[in-house]
Formats: sequence, structure tokens, C-alpha cells
Amino acid sequence: MQMGKYILVMVVVLQLAGCGYFFGDRGYFRNRSDDYLQSREVAAIAVPPGLDDAALQTVYVIPPAAEEVIISQEFEVPRPEPLVAGEYDQMVRIQKLGDERWMLAAVAPGEVWPQLRSFLNAKGLGVGRIDGRQGIIETNWLSFENETLRERYRFRIDEGIQRNTSEIHVLQVTEAPTVMDEWPAASSDAEHEQAMLVDFAQYMANSTETATVSMVAQNSISSTGKVALQKGDNGRPQISLRLPFYRAWAALGPALKKSSFDVEDQNRSEGIYYVRFVEPDEQESGGWFDWMFTGDDDTGSLTGNSYELRVVSSGDSESVTITIAAPEGFELARGEAEKLLSVIKSNLS
Repeated sequence: MQMGKYILVMVVVLQLAGCGYFFGDRGYFRNRSDDYLQSREVAAIAVPPGLDDAALQTVYVIPPAAEEVIISQEFEVPRPEPLVAGEYDQMVRIQKLGDERWMLAAVAPGEVWPQLRSFLNAKGLGVGRIDGRQGIIETNWLSFENETLRERYRFRIDEGIQRNTSEIHVLQVTEAPTVMDEWPAASSDAEHEQAMLVDFAQYMANSTETATVSMVAQNSISSTGKVALQKGDNGRPQISLRLPFYRAWAALGPALKKSSFDVEDQNRSEGIYYVRFVEPDEQESGGWFDWMFTGDDDTGSLTGNSYELRVVSSGDSESVTITIAAPEGFELARGEAEKLLSVIKSNLS
């Protein structure tokens, strides 16, 4: 009798499932994976005049496309970039160019921000001003042992050249008899600046905590990177690099070496590198660059050829464009130029 009841219940359940009561399009346990297709855009919340709308910011911002697909004669699906470009297996590195130094971290700005807050808290460095949208934290006036004058520090987090990398800049100022209205262009004590930068770099390198992300810092500090492969006004491919000329020129040299280019000559005043593309080392064979040496009918082999790379500053002097061309008397196809520039772009740091 009891077994009969169980059988009856099972039959009813199966019938209900078959008719879609539980799992059909209108069932209780229906598939909701396509619900987003029915979403509709709604008007933004109107904040009455006089009230602050700072809290009503988009949480998950869709960044603009940083690159353009360059189509030549026939459309060709672009190859994906390598997951690890250059030497980003190192977590943090201190870089220096002239009197300027900064820390390069292989994480997005939104991940650096909470670690910087933790570092300042762990060191007992009182914070005077925080601007998450600009990626800036300024300390109060600090007194250190064996130091007669007080000093302040400003930490600025900026996006790195490559996507999901960050640059951390530190500015130090020593207390002066007059009131400081604004931060100077350079630190008062370069040694103290360097010591603070190294201290934070060591803190990040030793950090074993689960990485947290500040969405405010992540959304405000662009995470698209400073470098993009785009199409210029003349229709030719070019690298757009948001760095001043002196930093772009210095970054391009090591990138060429890592990209299997031999630098035959250079003219910094004219912004020209004379290079020759050589076959990668044997240990790289069978890897990422093999597609460039297949000798297909459309592009042929690119190894052994000489090229000219031109670095040109933009009007605001804070960005440059990098183009590549064959020597006079030869022509470089757009597809070939795009392939060579994409290799260089992946190794800029």
C-alpha cells in the first residue's frame, strides 16, 4: 500500500515535469540564462538640484574600444595577443629614467589601491587627503626619528603601458618656513622618495593576502593601458602610446630587443630607429612568433628585412605615435606593418 503511494507521487511529479510546471519556459525552475536579452535601458536617476550625485556612478563601466581592426585587401581574423607579454611574471619592479623613478606593478590600479591603503595603515603614516578618482593619496606632515624637519608624501597610481599593469609614483616634500600651497614638480629629497617607493614595493612583493579591488579606483583610473594599435589618418597602422617622447623613446629600445629586432642605427633628434627583423632564438621556435615565418603567399617571410621606425610627438607632447616603413625604394604592405607593430606593442613596458 505504501509502495503504491510512492509510485503515484512519482507519476504525478513526472507528469508535472513533462508539462513544464517545474522546468518549462514558465516553470518554477525555468532556465534564466537568457533573461538578460529582455533587459531594457532605463533613464538615469534625476538628482534634484542642490544635491550631490557623486554616489550615482556606473559600477561596471564598459570602456571604449582601444584598438581598431585594420582591414587591408581581405578580412583576416586578428590573432589574439599572448596572455603574458614581455616579462610581467615579476610582481613589482622599480624603474628609473633620468631623475624620474616609479614602481611598475603587474596588477590593475584597482588592486594596487587597497594595498597602498593597507601599507600606509601598517606603517602608521597618517593620511591627510584621499582622491580615489585621481588615484592620489597624500599623507599628513610626518616626523621621523633623527630628522629635524617634518615631511609629507603623495602617492599617485596611474595605469601602466600594458593592460592590467600600474605605475606608482611617489612625491616627497620637506617642511619649509612658508606654507605649501601646491606640490612641487620634484621631490625635496630624492633619497627619501626612493626609500618610500622601495618600501612600498617590498610590501607589495611580500603581500600574501587575497587581492581586493577598489571599484572606484578601477573605474576612474583607466584600465585600457597606454598603448594601442590603431589606424592613422593615412590609413596605415600605427602604435599610439600615451607617454611623453623621452619615455616612449626609452621604452621602445628594450621592446625592440625583446621583439627580435636588431637596432642598426638610431637618430633620437629625428625620432628614427633603423632596425632589422631577425629570427627569434631557437628556444622560441614552435611558439608565439612562428606564424610570422611561415612564408605564406600573401606576406612572405618578414625575417632579415630592414625597416625604419618613426616616433612622433603629438600636439600635447604627452603622447606619441610609432610607425614602421620599409627603406626607400621598397614597399611594406599594411598587413605586414600591422604584424610587426603588434609584436613591438606586446613588448612595450
